[in-house]
Amino acid sequence: MSINGRCGTRDGYKRGCRCGRCRSAERVHAQGRRDRARILVANGTAPVPADRHGKVGTYTNNMCRCERCTGAMREYIRSYRSGRGGRR
Repeated sequence: MSINGRCGTRDGYKRGCRCGRCRSAERVHAQGRRDRARILVANGTAPVPADRHGKVGTYTNNMCRCERCTGAMREYIRSYRSGRGGRR
């Protein structure tokens, strides 16, 4: 699928193309984002405002592993699994 000549780029992926080249471009971008977040977390310089803690999104997007964010993720997983009968 050609998305206005953007096929093979992250923009093509964002516009709905799921060819191998677009998926690869998105994967490279996502890996770089995760790597940058890991470095910030390891250095203790992750910019997470105090009001964002205790949320699943902060746990996943900002890689925050504080007690509040970990607890929110744990509760989300419990409720998700209980809705499916506890199966994986």
